Amino acid sequence: MQLLAKAGPIFQANRLPFLSLDFANNQLRVRFPASVAAQVANVKKHLSSAGLKVQQASINQQIELTISR
Repeated sequence: MQLLAKAGPIFQANRLPFLSLDFANNQLRVRFPASVAAQVANVKKHLSSAGLKVQQASINQQIELTISR
């Protein structure tokens, strides 16, 4: 839950439309449409600054962020 406590406010502040959200194995996976790539890059920077590990992948015209502590 600490992961959600750190990441949640960052996502709320940026108000990005997401396609899916999954939380399992202490990882948060969020998929976004490719059309918001610039905003996703900004969110990724803020998540990293908050001390979270962030991996990014492009899958079928979507951007997936995998976030962990």
